[in-house]
Amino acid sequence: MVEDSGPSRQESICKIISAYVENDKNDDRSILFECVGKIKANCERIVLGEVSSLDVLEVEGRLDRYNKWIQSQCNWSRFLSLLDHSNPTTRVLKIGSCTGSATEAVLRYLRSPEGVPQCSQYTVTEECEATLTALQQKFQNQEGLQYALLDISGDLEAQGCNLQSYDLIIASNLTEWQAVAHGTARIATAVEHIRQLLAPNGRLLLHEIYPETTLITEYLTGALSNWSSVEDFRAYSIPYLSPDRWDIELRNAGFIGSEVMAYDVPHPHQTYFTMLSRVPHPPPEAETYDTVTILTTDSPGSWASEVASRFRQGGHVVNWTTLHDTPPKDQWIISLLDLDGPYLNNLSEERYLALQSSLMTADNSHLIWVTNTSQMACADPRYGLIFGLTRTLRHETATGISLFETDSYTQPAAGALFQVFNKLQRTRQCPDARPADSEFSFEGVIHVGRCHWIHPKQITPRPETPCPRKLDVSPVGLIDTAHWVPVDGHQGELETGQVEVDVHYVGLNFRDVLVGMGVFGSADELGLEGTGVVRRVASDVKDLQAGDHVVMLAWRLFRTRVVLSATACRKLPANTPMDDAATVGSVYMTAIFCLCHLARLQNGNSVLIHSACGGLSLAAIQVCKVMGAKIFATVGSDEKVEYLVKTFGIPRSHIFSSRNTDFLPGLMAETQARGADIVLNSLSGKLLHTSWECVAPYGRFIEVGKRDYLANGQLAMAPFIQNRSYIGFDLFQMGKEKPRDYDFYFGSGTRVATSSLSAPLKSLRPQRSPMPFDICSREATWRGARHLVILSRSAGKSNADRDFILDLEEQGCQVICVAGIVAAAADVQSAISKCPQPLAGILQMSAISRDQRFANTTYDDWTTCLATKVQGTWNLHHAASDQPLDFFIVFSSIAGICGNHGQASYAAANTFLDSFTRYRRHLGLPSATLALGPVEDCGLVSRNTKLLQAMQATSVRLVGEDELLEGLELAIHQSHSPSPSALTTSHIKSISQSSTSDACIIGLGNTRSTNDPSVRAVWTPSDPRFSLYTNIETKEQSTTVGGTALKEILRRVEQDPAMLNNSDAANNLSHELSKHLARHMPGAAEMSAEEAAEMPIDSLMAVEIRRGLRGDLSWDISMVEVTKIGKIGRLAEAAIQHLKKKYGLVKESEQ
Repeated sequence: MVEDSGPSRQESICKIISAYVENDKNDDRSILFECVGKIKANCERIVLGEVSSLDVLEVEGRLDRYNKWIQSQCNWSRFLSLLDHSNPTTRVLKIGSCTGSATEAVLRYLRSPEGVPQCSQYTVTEECEATLTALQQKFQNQEGLQYALLDISGDLEAQGCNLQSYDLIIASNLTEWQAVAHGTARIATAVEHIRQLLAPNGRLLLHEIYPETTLITEYLTGALSNWSSVEDFRAYSIPYLSPDRWDIELRNAGFIGSEVMAYDVPHPHQTYFTMLSRVPHPPPEAETYDTVTILTTDSPGSWASEVASRFRQGGHVVNWTTLHDTPPKDQWIISLLDLDGPYLNNLSEERYLALQSSLMTADNSHLIWVTNTSQMACADPRYGLIFGLTRTLRHETATGISLFETDSYTQPAAGALFQVFNKLQRTRQCPDARPADSEFSFEGVIHVGRCHWIHPKQITPRPETPCPRKLDVSPVGLIDTAHWVPVDGHQGELETGQVEVDVHYVGLNFRDVLVGMGVFGSADELGLEGTGVVRRVASDVKDLQAGDHVVMLAWRLFRTRVVLSATACRKLPANTPMDDAATVGSVYMTAIFCLCHLARLQNGNSVLIHSACGGLSLAAIQVCKVMGAKIFATVGSDEKVEYLVKTFGIPRSHIFSSRNTDFLPGLMAETQARGADIVLNSLSGKLLHTSWECVAPYGRFIEVGKRDYLANGQLAMAPFIQNRSYIGFDLFQMGKEKPRDYDFYFGSGTRVATSSLSAPLKSLRPQRSPMPFDICSREATWRGARHLVILSRSAGKSNADRDFILDLEEQGCQVICVAGIVAAAADVQSAISKCPQPLAGILQMSAISRDQRFANTTYDDWTTCLATKVQGTWNLHHAASDQPLDFFIVFSSIAGICGNHGQASYAAANTFLDSFTRYRRHLGLPSATLALGPVEDCGLVSRNTKLLQAMQATSVRLVGEDELLEGLELAIHQSHSPSPSALTTSHIKSISQSSTSDACIIGLGNTRSTNDPSVRAVWTPSDPRFSLYTNIETKEQSTTVGGTALKEILRRVEQDPAMLNNSDAANNLSHELSKHLARHMPGAAEMSAEEAAEMPIDSLMAVEIRRGLRGDLSWDISMVEVTKIGKIGRLAEAAIQHLKKKYGLVKESEQ
C-alpha cells in the first residue's frame, strides 16, 4: 500500500499511467496500464465498498483482455502441438478457468490446420457455479467441451472424479485460488489430487505468478482476492511459490519435479512462469529383457560397434547374430542388415528364405529394423521396401516389429536408437500404457508420423500456370486443328474497373463453331461465356475480390487466364457448379433481352419458339411460362415432342415439326388463322420465310440465327403492311456497342442459374501423349488427351478393350496399344518409341498381387509382385529420362500405407513407390503417388461381387470413380510440389496431410465407426499413425450407409433387372433413392424415407440432384424436368421408371 501524500502525487501517477496507455494504445500490453489506471481511479470507492474491483475490471471486457494478454506472453504452442501430434486423443482437464483465456489459447493449439480437434476430451472446471455457467455461455459455439464443478483440493471420490483419466492437466494460479481461499496446506493436497487424476505418463502444465516481481499483478489480483482470511502466508513472505518451491511440492506429491520451466518474458522482468512436470513411468509388470541381440551381416561395421557400446552403457548384455544362426527368442533384436545396402532389394532366393525363416521363428521377440531414411527424404528408394513388409507382418505375427530410419550413422543416431528402444520397452512392459509408435525417423531429432484427414477444398488443386494459354484454330476453317498455344500473361497493374480471372470452364456456342469454321468473325474471338476464379482485381473494384467464383460473358474467353471488365463478371451463388454455370448465362440473357425488351412480351401473348429443345429455346420457354404466355413450338423428333409435353406441359397440339413447312398451317389452325404475337426464330432458308408468315398483325419476329444474315438472304416485304416487325439480335454485338444494356441484362440472366461447386482440371497438352498403363477408361479420357499409348499384357485384345478404344477414337483420340509388360525394359522403350507426340506424362498403374501369409510366400511370389512395381517403375524412370514430363504418377495401394493380411510382397512394392516419388522429386523431376483403397466402380474389385459384399459387410470404404479422378487431379498438382506433403482422402471426401509422406491416399477410412465390433479397420487398432481418425468420426459417416445400401441394390438390379417388377423390391429401392436424393437438404440425416419423399425440390438442389442421377443411374435428366417433378418421392418413382426402360421392362406402348 503506497501512502498518498497529496493531490499532486495522485495527479502525477495518473499522468504516468495515462502516458503509458496512450503510448501503447496499439499494443496489447496497454490493457495492463488501463487496468491499473482504473483500479487507481476507483481505489477509494473500492475500499468504501461502493463498488467492487471486479465490477471495475469487467467494464468493456478489461479483465478478459488482461487475462488474454497474460496468456499471449506464455507460448505453449510448441509443447501443445508436439503433444497433440504424439497423441491426438489426448484427454485434457483445465483447472481454474476464470475468464477462459487459457482455454481459448489451448483450444487453438489443440486443433489441426484443417480444424479437426486433436484431443478426444477437454473438460473445463471451476469451483464457482456462476463462473462455470459464464464459461459455458462463452464457449457455447465450441463443440466437444465438457464442464464440471471441481474443488481440486476436496474429496475426489465424493465429487465423482475418475482417477488416472487425463493425459494433460492445465492448472492456472493454483496458489491464488487454493492458498488464498483455503490456506497453503491445500496446495499440497491439490497437487496430490492432480497426480491422482493423471494417467500413466500424464503431464501437468502449471502456470503461476512469479513471486519476486508481483507489484503490478498484486495490485490487480490483490484487489480481486480476499487476502484477509489468509493466516499462514507469513511463512512464505508473499502468497506465491517460487519455481524452486513448486519443484519441492511436485516431488512431494509424486511427480518427477520440474521437468521444464519457462518465463513469460526474459529474466529479470518476468511476471509469470510455466512449469511442466509428469508422473514417473510406472514400474514394469514384467521381467526386463537385459539381453539385446544385434542382427548383422557377416561383417558388422563400425556403427554396429557404436550401437553395441551404447546399449552396454545402458546396462544391457549385447549378443551378435546373423541370419544363418537360430533366431533368439524372448529378446530384443536390433537389425542392422541395411547398413551394407538395402537388404530387400534384388534378394537372392537364399537370402530371402533366410530372412523369411528368421522373421517367422523369432517367437515373442521384438525387432527394431534400422534402415536409411526414405520417409522424410530419400536418396535411395530401394530402402522403402521394408516399410510395406513390416506393416504387413504386424498384422500377421505376434512379433513386435519397429522401424528406425536415420540419415546418418553417427553417435547421436546410436543414442536416438537407444532412446527409441527404451520407449518401446517401457510400453511393452506396461499393459495400460498408450500404444507406442512403430516407425521412427531420426534427423537430429526423432520424428513420428501421423495421418491428417483434410477436405479436398482445403487444398488448391490448380497449379500455377507458368504460361497462360489460349485456344487457337489455325488455319481457320479446319476446326480439328484447334490446339492450345502460349500467350503473354498480364503482368502489370490492372486498369480501372478490371479483374483478372483464371478460367475454369468455357461454354461452347454455335457461334464459336461458325467462327472456328471460318464462316465469320476472328478466331481470336472464341469463347463468349465461361466461369472461373478471380485472381486479382483493380483497386476500384469493390463487388469482387480474389478467390470469388464468377460467371463471365465477354469474348476471347477460350484462354486459361483473362483480363476483362468487372462488369462482365457476376459472382456465383455459393455451391453453384462452375461447369453448369458456364453454359447458362448467354442463353438466359439472350432469351430475356429478346422476349422482354425487344418483343415486349406480356401476359397472354402467343409465342412460337423454333428448335424448342435447344439451349436458348429452353430458356425462352421458361421465360414465357413465368410471363404467362401461350407457347407454340417446333422440334425435330417425336422424342422431343414427348419431352416438351411431359416437362413443360405444352399441349401436343401446340408442337409442330421443324423439318418442314407444316408448322404454318398447324399454327394457323390453332390460332384461328391469326398467327403468333412473337416468333423466336432460328430457322434458315425456306423455313425462315415460312416462319415469317407465322407472325400475327402487330407481331414481332425476333431473328437469333446467323445463316441468312451471312448469306445476305432476301425477305418478303408484304407482311410489313400489317405492322409486323422484324428484329435481328446478336448478343456479341450488343456487348461491344451497348455495354450498359449488356451489363443490365447480364445481371438478369445470371440470377437464373443456381446450385453447387466443382473445381475443373487443367487440360493435358492435347498435342502430347500421356502414357497410361492398365488404366480405367474414365482416367484415359478424363483430361482431354488426344494421343494415348497403353501398355499392358493384352492391350486391345478383349471386346471390352476394343469398345473402349472405339469410344476414344470417336472422341478424336488416337490410341496406340502395345502388348508387353512394364517390368521388361525393351517393352517400355517400344511403347515410348510409338508415341506420336512428345511424351507428356506417365501413369504407372500396373500391379500383380499373390495374396498369402508371408510365411507361405514363395520366392517366386515375392519377386513377381515386386517386379511390376519396382523394376517396372525404374524402367519407366530411365526410359523417360530425356523427356520433359508434365507428370509421373505411380498408382499405389493403402495396403502399403497400413499393411494388410496376406499382402507382404504387394505392400512392400507399394511403399517402394512412395519412396520412389520422394526420390524423383529430390532429383527435381515431377512425381507423385496415388495410393488407393478398393475401387468400387472400375478395376478388379468392382468385378468381384463376393469381395465387394464382404467389404461392405465390414464397412470397408470403397472408392468411387469420381473420387479416383479427384485424387488423380491432386496427384498431378502435387507432381511439381516444391516440398513433400501427403494427401489422404477418406470416406468423407477428406484429404490427409503429413510431412513424412508424398502419397495422395484415397479411401483410408470406414463407412461406420471403428468402435463398432462389426467394422474392420484397414489399419491395426494399435497403430498411432491413424489415431486422429477417431476425432473425425462424425454422424456424416452414418449418412454414407444409405448411399452404400443404394449402390448394393442398384448392383443387384443390374444383375437381375426383373426385380424391379417386384413391388417390395421397387418400394425398397424407392425408399433408398429418396434418402439418397434428399441428402443435399438440411436435416437429411434425421429424416425417414417417408419424410424425405415428401421434401420439395427447389432450384438450388436441382443441379446437384441432376449430377447425382447422371452419375448413379446414368440418367441424363434436365434440371427443368427435375424441378417440375417437384418432390423427392416422385423423382424416385421416375428414376425407377427410367431403370425399367433402360433394362427393357417397359413395352413401347407403355412408354
